[in-house]
Amino acid sequence: MNCPSCKKEIVPDSVFCSWCSDFVPSSGQGKKLMGLQVVNHQTGAIPGFGTMFVREIVGRFISGLGGGIGYLWAIFDKNAQAWHDKIAGTVVLKTAAPRLAGVPIPNPAGAL
Repeated sequence: MNCPSCKKEIVPDSVFCSWCSDFVPSSGQGKKLMGLQVVNHQTGAIPGFGTMFVREIVGRFISGLGGGIGYLWAIFDKNAQAWHDKIAGTVVLKTAAPRLAGVPIPNPAGAL
């Protein structure tokens, strides 16, 4: 993964780039794998670094309090927003069918 802000002196590239990719909407490995994208709840625009920082650091900490009740909240919320989404003003949308890495896409009949 090519992350322009990786600091090789502080942490290994793989750890830092995996962590910092979560701040770029829909570029985290889990989001890509599941075909998901984080967008602004009001505008549908891709949120910026500041919004994603609040969502991933502050919001996820708060969502995890009380045994993770903030995550479970999404089950009962009409917009399926967990607390970290509500705090940041974001929502997670399904954008494409999930695709497993390394699994070939089937060719149509007769295609080479």
